[in-house]
Amino acid sequence: PPALGFVFSLDLPAGAPATGQVGRFLADSWNVVSVAEIRALEQRAFGARVAVAAVAAVAALAVGGGLGAVVLLLVGLSGACALWLAAGRLRDEIPLRRLGVAAWVFDALFLTAFVFFLEELHVVASSLLVLVAVEGGLRYGPRGAIAGSAGGAAAALAMGMGFGSALMVAVAAAGGGLIVAGSTQ
Repeated sequence: PPALGFVFSLDLPAGAPATGQVGRFLADSWNVVSVAEIRALEQRAFGARVAVAAVAAVAALAVGGGLGAVVLLLVGLSGACALWLAAGRLRDEIPLRRLGVAAWVFDALFLTAFVFFLEELHVVASSLLVLVAVEGGLRYGPRGAIAGSAGGAAAALAMGMGFGSALMVAVAAAGGGLIVAGSTQ
């Protein structure tokens, strides 16, 4: 999709080293370094995605979510399956890294949709947005943690939370993500 064109701008000629901004980003942002580790990470994340989708559906059903909860479950499971299949088929580093970015975006959007759905049912769930920054910290170090916390704050503002609440989400998310990023390097 054109909106994600920046993700696909990492194409390099065969054997050419990444230089400039791309080289610095690849060198100091990814905690996972080999193709085998990237594939293993994406395939392990499948279990977490299935568990989150199931918990999301059960929580939404418990508070009267009905059909929306079923749709949420189906979207979560189909996304998890698509990412798992793609991780099993990709063999090169750059496509696997692109898949990692796509997986992080999917996880962030799914969690945001889940939080929004529960907030509409008058269940406070905004603290779950911290998970986006934690995943960013695991995947991309401090930059991912900060980007995830900014995304969590933007989602909180989009859901109609006040600036103070969004700021608390951002600070908590950044703290959690940075702690995780620091412990994995």
